[in-house]
Amino acid sequence: MQKIKLPNGLRDEVGIQATKKDILGQQILREFRHKGYTRIMTPLLEQEELFQNYELKDQMYKLVDANGKMLVLRPDLTLPVARFLANNNVPLPQKFYYLGERLSIGRQLSGQANENTQAGVELIGFPSVKAEVECLLVIHWISQKYLQDSLTVELGDARLVDQVLASLQIDDKVKNQLSDALFNKNLPAYQELVKQFQDNPYYSFLKRWPRLFGSVEELVAELTSLQIPPVAQPIINDLVSLAKFVKNNLAGQSVIIDLSSLVPQKYYTGMIFKAYSGQSNDYVISGGRYDKLLTGFQEASAPAVGLGINIDLLAQLWKKPAGTKNKLVFCQSDAYAKALQLIAQHSNYSLALSADLAGAQKEAAQAGMELITVGSE
Repeated sequence: MQKIKLPNGLRDEVGIQATKKDILGQQILREFRHKGYTRIMTPLLEQEELFQNYELKDQMYKLVDANGKMLVLRPDLTLPVARFLANNNVPLPQKFYYLGERLSIGRQLSGQANENTQAGVELIGFPSVKAEVECLLVIHWISQKYLQDSLTVELGDARLVDQVLASLQIDDKVKNQLSDALFNKNLPAYQELVKQFQDNPYYSFLKRWPRLFGSVEELVAELTSLQIPPVAQPIINDLVSLAKFVKNNLAGQSVIIDLSSLVPQKYYTGMIFKAYSGQSNDYVISGGRYDKLLTGFQEASAPAVGLGINIDLLAQLWKKPAGTKNKLVFCQSDAYAKALQLIAQHSNYSLALSADLAGAQKEAAQAGMELITVGSE
């Protein structure tokens, strides 16, 4: 029989990784539910135009419906929530939570999975910085509960690079070259490009910009010797203020500021945050403020903040604690009543399905369970 392989970037999940993802998903959803969030579930399939303005078109799996309409498997879970809000008369503010699959075609040979499970929250209608604080509380909870306080929060702002570069009054080509070099930390290319601003009063800031990241203390000390562009100062002040709040109120939470942090998605309009572990090059959690997202679907906008949790990566990093060992109950037909009574009394007991004891022993060994025999062999 011919073996049929999976498409590139996709994988089957079974055993420990699948079990850990299942446990994490259930526990995280329960936490959001207990905090008064509203569950939202959006379809895996969406209209192509939902994502066309957000630099996702090259990452989408596409298919055609019976009417010739182009559909895509969602590469993002925030935009479907915006679509839902625009199409339904939902009173705001609202706190939504979700768990679902996202499919995004990665670079060839990158080794990245093209399907990921993502949990997250969308806080819609909240203009206060308390919405950002709520997301940081979620990150802190994840770090404490699952990762031994190992997550570092990185704070940035989606407006900073665009506003500083706009103040330089340069053409779009140079602007794009500078922003690409900044976001990718391409220091040789950036330093060559920035030489043209040697007569600019903010040249010292521009020259140091790619290296302006670190703890609150490190960053503040660095900035005291630099003349900061006026458009950047209030943004930097807000970042420093929030970082100090995290340090003073979330015990054990590591936090840094990056003034050229790469924006996770094009729709972000304000503060952004990412959380990473030293054990991985990818972010476990990312999100931020996107106050203008709904204007792409309706006349009125609404302030909003959201975050997404990479459940696949979290499951890889999480060292699941050893629990009570599950037990498999084997019985002959004359002892069914006793076996079923035992199973009903213990939630971690289950019935061995093998016809004989030898088969039950093998069944228990494969499942990593303890075998209990009831009645005669």
